[in-house]
Amino acid sequence: MKNLQMIFYYLMLMTLFSPTDAFAYFDPGTGSILLQALAVGLIAVGGFWAKIKHKFLSLFGKSDDKGKKS
Repeated sequence: MKNLQMIFYYLMLMTLFSPTDAFAYFDPGTGSILLQALAVGLIAVGGFWAKIKHKFLSLFGKSDDKGKKS
């Protein structure tokens, strides 16, 4: 059993410390996913900001209706 553990530890060390080249690239799908995530994040922040602004203004009794007649 102890020999099996030593072999496992040896293999783990060899795996961690052996240099390998990573032939990685960003394909067009990755770029579009990143752009979509950025767009959704900006829209979410804008919606959240509008909700906070509305709550803040209604707390003080001000209206943010910008020319709307009731």
